[in-house]
Amino acid sequence: MKYLRWTLLGFLGATVLGLVGAISVVVYFSRNLPSLDAIKNYSPLLVTTIYSDDEKVVAEYSTERRVPLAVDQMPIHVTSAFVAAEDDEFFSHRGINPVTIFRAAVKNFLAGHTVQGGSTITQQVAKSILLSPERSYTRKIREMLLAFRIENELNKQEILTLYLNHIFLGQGSYGVEAAAQTYFGKKAAELTVPEAAILAGLPRAPSRDNPISNPQAAKQRQLYVLGRLLATQQISQGEYETFTQTPIQIKNKSDLSAKSPAPYFTENVRRYLIEKYGTDAVYGQGLKVYTTLNLTSQIAAQDSIKAGLLALDKRMGLRPPTLRLKGKEAISKFSQEQHKKIVEKFYDFKLLSPTGELEDHVEMSKPTPLELGKNYSGVVAEIDTKKTKFIVVQVGNRRGFIRPEDYQWISEANPEEVYKEPVVRSALRDLKVGDVITVQPKILANQTTEGLSPGTAPGVLDEYFLEQEPLAQGALLSYRITDGAITTLVGGYDFYITKSEFNRATQAVRQPGSTFKPLLFSAALDAGLTPSTIVVDSPLVYRSEDEQSELEKVWRPDNYDRKFYGDMTLRQALNLSRNIPAVKLLQYLKIPTVLEYVQKLGIKSPMASDLSVALGSSGMTLQELLNAWSIFANGGNRLQPYFIKKIVDRNGETLEEHAAPPEERVIPESTAFLMTSMLKTVVEYGTGTPVKPLGRPVAGKTGTTSDYKDALFVGYIPELITGVWVGFDEDRPLGRNELGGRAAAPIWLQYMQVAASNYTVLDWTPPPSVEQTMIDVETGDVPGQSTKKRYLEYFARGTAPGQPVATLSETGELVPDPAGLLNKVQVVTGYAGVVPEGDSQNLVPKSDVNSDDLLREEF
Repeated sequence: MKYLRWTLLGFLGATVLGLVGAISVVVYFSRNLPSLDAIKNYSPLLVTTIYSDDEKVVAEYSTERRVPLAVDQMPIHVTSAFVAAEDDEFFSHRGINPVTIFRAAVKNFLAGHTVQGGSTITQQVAKSILLSPERSYTRKIREMLLAFRIENELNKQEILTLYLNHIFLGQGSYGVEAAAQTYFGKKAAELTVPEAAILAGLPRAPSRDNPISNPQAAKQRQLYVLGRLLATQQISQGEYETFTQTPIQIKNKSDLSAKSPAPYFTENVRRYLIEKYGTDAVYGQGLKVYTTLNLTSQIAAQDSIKAGLLALDKRMGLRPPTLRLKGKEAISKFSQEQHKKIVEKFYDFKLLSPTGELEDHVEMSKPTPLELGKNYSGVVAEIDTKKTKFIVVQVGNRRGFIRPEDYQWISEANPEEVYKEPVVRSALRDLKVGDVITVQPKILANQTTEGLSPGTAPGVLDEYFLEQEPLAQGALLSYRITDGAITTLVGGYDFYITKSEFNRATQAVRQPGSTFKPLLFSAALDAGLTPSTIVVDSPLVYRSEDEQSELEKVWRPDNYDRKFYGDMTLRQALNLSRNIPAVKLLQYLKIPTVLEYVQKLGIKSPMASDLSVALGSSGMTLQELLNAWSIFANGGNRLQPYFIKKIVDRNGETLEEHAAPPEERVIPESTAFLMTSMLKTVVEYGTGTPVKPLGRPVAGKTGTTSDYKDALFVGYIPELITGVWVGFDEDRPLGRNELGGRAAAPIWLQYMQVAASNYTVLDWTPPPSVEQTMIDVETGDVPGQSTKKRYLEYFARGTAPGQPVATLSETGELVPDPAGLLNKVQVVTGYAGVVPEGDSQNLVPKSDVNSDDLLREEF
């Protein structure tokens, strides 16, 4: 009895000590536990989404790809799979499960390392959101204490929602919804039981057990999860056997990082967001950005840039092949590897078989899957120089040929060597067997390879075009005149092929050539000249009196055709893009006056203080140039181009929203209309006729710079303005005769044929401040008895020949000249010889123009 008493007392004492110890541990580790605020106010990193104008997703940015969902938005078998795999007593315990902890401890002790975790789902939530991932007993105790607290503050559904949205499931995916899209290309609501079991098997080791990097490990984890569903009676034995034998489609790894369909536009948006809101906000705060992007127009613009640059590149000639394979073995190896790569990229999904193998579709006996309109590397297998003159090529395991008419462009290329090394001049002579060239399928034959070697089906061959990726670059910018909404932005040939984020529409500073002339002519109109003002197209020689000058002492500006047409009206001079009249206008108006004027129009880049400015020698971005032009298109008012309509934060609060700015009058409405009218003439009769097939009123102008280094076309219809630039990133020529009308205008036309189709055909209506008067085309004056050609010309009211001189006041009212003088036609002749002091201190252009290599523009 005495022994029993002491035993009881000892047990009681041990119990008390144990309780005291336990309480001490709880008290000790509870002192610095983190607050549950992060749980209660759960705010995970979210994906920032960029939308087009019709609210289609065009880009996403995130550090952690996560798409939050409530538990009731997921199928019950999805949540059941995770609960069965991770914590089958989740709905009955209070945060920790002592039995599970003990069982895991025993197994880990016997194994000598961690083979099983004992954490409940609640503990995992505590660890992932509130604690660090370190492995220690201290962290484990804190985790359990937090689990108790979480269970007291949240219900089971709330805890499960946190878990299924926060957990990392590999391949950059956080949460069930993002993982479903990543691995299966579908939403969580569409997951099958076998697919849900794959995902539920990932939390233990997501990087190791995912079906992309380790399909066999993923299959074993799936079998474990399905076994747990069977053991907890959530599926039947028959279902278990069916699910374990079900093949599963797994997305290709190459498809996990989706490419934006409008990369230059969305990159422009991303830069703006980072500059204004910071990197953390862009990559983690789930902003919703609604843009002005018109996806149809954007795709048309990208196609137009590619088509235009490919055509330009072919005019330059075929560059020599960079790779030549020697021997049949080398060709066969190259073709087999190419077949495998193409197959992998062609299929969106691979198949996870019941044995855990990830079938990759690669079967050498099947024809390589090719797509029309896409470029591929092809190996020259044979050249028939005598009969058909076909070039036989091998692409993967497919054979085909190139007809003479599909490689004829080689011999038709510009005789001038544009590239650094000589181009191929004869396909039959210069190409050799084993050369790797670029081809594009023209006709893909329905080859049947049963019983035959790959690609050798007799009489059944593919046909190809000979192609090459261009080295020249291009840019296109387009926005609505009605409100300034940027619908289209292309900054280069191909954002992904060139791997260049440099945007040549907004960042490249290039010479505008003759697309600058309308700004100069607008200054002339505002200075009192009219479209009928006569300017003399005659030779000029400028000499500098500064003996110490390091610049050229003589400058002879010239016209492109080296001809001179004498007297012509301003309308004719702009229509034919004459250089000499432009230089004389600048000299007449004075350089400082014109520079101040173009700055008012929106040109912010530094401008040279010399006469070559008239010919567009000073660099500026395409965006700057278009902004200045848009004032003509918008009736003399400044447009504020914008590309973001609205930005909403994760809570639905609007951070910013585009509001139409008040109209800002920059130039008189009459000047804007006169410029539009003159630019319409350029398209109808002058250098802009390549875009006339658009079949609707267009105001536009070509531009080409010295040595053909930059080619441009800028033009607008009443609703839309678009600018195109073409050139090399390096400062070198595009090739002889690559003018704005040839290199840039076709791109503009192809794009506008799509973009303008959304707008009604309209023409410009003269404002009340403009009137029409018949003039003599040769004199610009009122017609007389000797008049041969008449033209109904537009004038700012009160400035027509033969009328009393009048001016428009700031309010738009006509104010007569009190002297009552008659308005006479002005004549701008310009100067020859030594330039009078004060006209220009820097007479000779600072560009690459000199007396032997003159600035030129197309006729």
